[in-house]
Amino acid sequence: MHKHIGMCITIFGALLANIAAANAVEKEQLSGKTLTAGKAVIKLLSNGKIEGSISGEPLAGSWSVKGGKFCRTIKLPTRLKGSECQKVTFKGNTVTFISVSGRKATYSIK
Repeated sequence: MHKHIGMCITIFGALLANIAAANAVEKEQLSGKTLTAGKAVIKLLSNGKIEGSISGEPLAGSWSVKGGKFCRTIKLPTRLKGSECQKVTFKGNTVTFISVSGRKATYSIK
């Protein structure tokens, strides 16, 4: 019986590791991409900078991937200023960013 419990724990641990790996973003998946949604155009440059516009306002900041999460620091527009690391999911040509609070933002990848 103990062998079965040990095997189940091992299998469960491997499944959790695979799920975590599947939800981890890699820099190459986003580097050099342009993301669009409505009036938002976000360019994730390969040098770690963010450029573009949100509703006609200039967008500026920086980005990186840490611990499998997308981390960004926004400098402009001022109303969005700040830093946050977010979970990322991909589906076809779309990417969804999920904040710590559960807020989601989905973009088309160009």
